[in-house]
Amino acid sequence: ADAKEAYKEALKLSSDNCLNHLPGQAWSCYNLGLVYRYKKEFDEAEKILKRALNINKQLDHYLGQAKNCCNLALVYERKGQSFKVQAIFYTNLAKDAFRELGYIQNVESLRQICPTCKIRWDFDDTCRT
Repeated sequence: ADAKEAYKEALKLSSDNCLNHLPGQAWSCYNLGLVYRYKKEFDEAEKILKRALNINKQLDHYLGQAKNCCNLALVYERKGQSFKVQAIFYTNLAKDAFRELGYIQNVESLRQICPTCKIRWDFDDTCRT
């Protein structure tokens, strides 16, 4: 089985009524979203990454939210100019989350994720520790 099928199965198992394991669902959705993104199935990637984002919000998992926003920004960037507003929105959410967590290397890498977004990248020294 390919990665897509494996992550679909993992999502199915973690979503089972008896188990309902939210961290497993978030992880499976995130990875399935990455597979869809790499395969250029952007609509599917968008849906499943938003699902992962919502689960991570329920879990108060800030790093998971940041990673999902980062990948949603990339999906919208790849979808084209008509999705620029969404790309900017999710890039800014990811940037703020990574800054809050002190992950400056992730913030810096966001510059490459959304190159057409006109975002002002102002970092204070407290974030560079």
